[in-house]
Amino acid sequence: MNNSEFFITLTNNNLTSLHGKHTVYGEILDGLDTLKKINQSIVDKTGRPMLNIRILHTHIIDDPF
Repeated sequence: MNNSEFFITLTNNNLTSLHGKHTVYGEILDGLDTLKKINQSIVDKTGRPMLNIRILHTHIIDDPF
């Protein structure tokens, strides 16, 4: 369906289930209040948000390339 899917984690603990399956491509340095609001979203039985959550823009603070 050409959809993108990514994970934003709230912890560094016990993320071994993601190893070898997903790539880390960033770190949140600012805006944790927004992440906490996303985390409080109402979800269905499968863990998907009941309402669409869209990231409209981001800021790259440090580009290593």
